[in-house]
Amino acid sequence: MKSPAYNATIRKLENELSQLEIHPQCFIEATEKAIGLCNKVILELREMVLKHGFSNDAEEIYFFKQVKPRVYSRLIYYTEVFNIEAHRPESEVNDQIGYLKYMLQKHTKEIKEDKAFYQYYKRKKTYSDHIYFLRGNTDHRIHMDHIPNYLDPDFSTGYDCTLAKMMACEQLQKYLCNEIQKLKVNSKRNMISFNRSKPNSTLEWTGSNINAVELVYALYYARVINNGQADIIEIAHAFEKMFNIKLDDIYRTFKDIQGRTKVKTRFLDKLREILLNRLDDLDK
Repeated sequence: MKSPAYNATIRKLENELSQLEIHPQCFIEATEKAIGLCNKVILELREMVLKHGFSNDAEEIYFFKQVKPRVYSRLIYYTEVFNIEAHRPESEVNDQIGYLKYMLQKHTKEIKEDKAFYQYYKRKKTYSDHIYFLRGNTDHRIHMDHIPNYLDPDFSTGYDCTLAKMMACEQLQKYLCNEIQKLKVNSKRNMISFNRSKPNSTLEWTGSNINAVELVYALYYARVINNGQADIIEIAHAFEKMFNIKLDDIYRTFKDIQGRTKVKTRFLDKLREILLNRLDDLDK
């Protein structure tokens, strides 16, 4: 398999991912689309490898050291970012910072799990590439990273998944540090803003949390607030202040709405029915 084929595939992927970052959509939409793009490219690369193979060991080593981990690390990264944000506490800034620091520590620890290999990777060594990045060299250690080598030996080596995981952890470190820094920089300004805009509303949401989230997302997707520039978090926070409710884990709740098999917009459909019935009554 010639390198221009998969290099062109990767360039296309990175262009598409950069567009997602330049033009951020709803968090769930953006991350799910990124995960889908990465998974699609992984499958395309696998098909290329199985169909065309490699002309020599050097080409195979290059693919499993430079190509596959480059894509697979992005898949791991976006999947983990999705999980991090889905479980990020929507509470005090200090709670969020504590949570993000815990996740940062976790991913830093994961990098150090195989210190010798990490140093080999960081120092750009090549003397053991024939062991790490050629298929058929089964590592008998019991480790999650080596499972693909057993399940899909034609598209995995002993260490390409380990390398991808390390690369993803490095990307996650940058992401988490950036998020922590943003919270620290904005915490004082946010506190001042919050104190100036403490809710005076006496209204209280007495419906279910999932119905509130359904309504919030409808407003977001309708692009009727701030000319469509308000993001989902801003709308959710405004809803919380107006109706004195705490919308816990809106991303996971929205996933529950997406997972409905019959009527997805139950609450909105009910609201529509109620309003239509009332209008019909007034016309009588």
